[in-house]
Amino acid sequence: MLSPQRVLWLALWAEARRAILPGRRTHLCEEAQIAAEVHEILLLQRAVYHQLGLHAELQLASRPAKALDGNDELWDKAEGALRRALDEVAGEGAWSMDEGGGAFYGPKIDVKVRDSRGVALQCASVQLDFQMPRRLSCEYVDSAGVRRVPVIIHRAVLGSIERMFAVLSEHYRGLWPFWLSPQQAIVLPVNAADEAQCQHARRVHALLRAAGHAVDVDLSQRQLRAKVKEAEGHGPRGSLWRYHLVLVVGRQEVASVGVNVKNAGEKRGEHVPLSGLCDAFVQREKSSCGL
Repeated sequence: MLSPQRVLWLALWAEARRAILPGRRTHLCEEAQIAAEVHEILLLQRAVYHQLGLHAELQLASRPAKALDGNDELWDKAEGALRRALDEVAGEGAWSMDEGGGAFYGPKIDVKVRDSRGVALQCASVQLDFQMPRRLSCEYVDSAGVRRVPVIIHRAVLGSIERMFAVLSEHYRGLWPFWLSPQQAIVLPVNAADEAQCQHARRVHALLRAAGHAVDVDLSQRQLRAKVKEAEGHGPRGSLWRYHLVLVVGRQEVASVGVNVKNAGEKRGEHVPLSGLCDAFVQREKSSCGL
């Protein structure tokens, strides 16, 4: 089973060569269900942004001057439903208004984050659409047996995956949290000339990679001190090449079928048996994303 970190990176790799992946979904509901549907969508967006470590700002964009002609009463009801959902999720006064900033086919909620310059970037959104169902002659039969036109809610949680990775790259400045990092750990033998240590290092590496963790191994003949220094972000490649964990394999680790797990920057590590290593990585991933 792939870890959440691997799933996100694989999604980016798969889509980068073809097109931007918008990550949008469409909901159809009755007019009376707008507030409840939007409430659930906002809760989902809030949970995702909290886990990503981003502070989101919510903004209600109301009817623009050039909106398509339609049911004024429906526009007013929809904006009222969005206001109620925002008050319930964010709290009264915890969101802002963008007067006339809605789309020509319906009001919307924009979810924005700040980049490293302090500029607000729109990522997620909740967009109501009154026009498409009518143009598609989309109807449903309500509980009273009356044919009615539904409301479409377009929602995006991340926006585009590629843009979200750009936002996260700026936010973390390359120092990704453990669960999302492409460089979680590196395995280093104490003596790369010792075949038993190298074989055990390969075993540790293969075990963690098979479990979906982002782990590298360095079997080069360089001194261990130089390898550790580079793994901690002090080498020629700089801090962007920093690993969270340094897994050291020596004679004791080979004999005990374990590995010495050291946090980058700390002087000492702790012995972890190979049988519990994957569980230790999973627990660290969960704690790093607040689970």
